[in-house]
Amino acid sequence: LATMANAMGIETTLELPPTSIIGGLAAGVAALNELRLPNLRLLIDTMHFVRSGSSIADLAKLDPNLIGYVQLADAAMGGCDDTYMNEAMTGRLPPGEGELPLMDVLKALPRDRVVSIEVPSNTWFATGSARAWAGHCVAAARLLLAQLAP
Repeated sequence: LATMANAMGIETTLELPPTSIIGGLAAGVAALNELRLPNLRLLIDTMHFVRSGSSIADLAKLDPNLIGYVQLADAAMGGCDDTYMNEAMTGRLPPGEGELPLMDVLKALPRDRVVSIEVPSNTWFATGSARAWAGHCVAAARLLLAQLAP
């Protein structure tokens, strides 16, 4: 896919969920080094990054050009009682409302990357409104990002 996208000038990213074959920062970097495609970068999903056991120190040392963008989400540090992928797809928390070291991860990342919010959650059903849930998540992300020193 990345080879075809490269031929068309499209940038692609490689996500690193700990349940996959390429499930952490070291494996992701190894894959990029093996493929050597100028359009292929890493997607740093904060939940996947922390849960994979990847090191914040290694992230800080990484060539910033290897990072495509960031997906921001929070979670309980130890996970939930459900399977990892079910939690990843339905049980994430808004940024700053869980236990992940999000500020440490954000400080290790280049400041000029696009940051998206990925907070799929069944919790929004309780609010009765996807719009209200999205607004809450955006406000939480803005509050967290505002804490980064300029």
